[in-house]
Amino acid sequence: MPLRIAGNVEETCLQLLVRRGYRVFIDSKPEDDSYDWCAEKNGFLFSATNPAELLGLTVIYEDIAPKTDEPYWWRAKTAPKMQTTIARRTKPIVTLLAIEGDAATPPSANASVRTSARASTTISALTRGVTPRGGEPSHPFVGHLAEGAKRQ
Repeated sequence: MPLRIAGNVEETCLQLLVRRGYRVFIDSKPEDDSYDWCAEKNGFLFSATNPAELLGLTVIYEDIAPKTDEPYWWRAKTAPKMQTTIARRTKPIVTLLAIEGDAATPPSANASVRTSARASTTISALTRGVTPRGGEPSHPFVGHLAEGAKRQ
């Protein structure tokens, strides 16, 4: 079973941060009713929207091991264009969609399709330029989803 960011991983991340010597706290923002997870160690402050992201930021700190809080200290060991290089070598990700209702009925009737921005992008990439036999999508939702992905 792959490890994914989920609610049941947050406690593990928080306990790991504490074991590694970080002071962990929540910074609330009353103006928009939100909050950030924060950690502090050796005068360095980290802020994220969830504990897994927070743990990731502290791993960068531990790898770089900066002595002072200089601007952009986290880029000290960063290779240029690594994200682009990885993206070129990675095969496309096929995203599974949660489809509820009658598969033969368009989503606007009695079915709903939930997609994330990533799923919409994937759908758009998978369906771009693909015209099955007869010029119609091979699945009743493919054309609808591709159009939705273009609008987002």
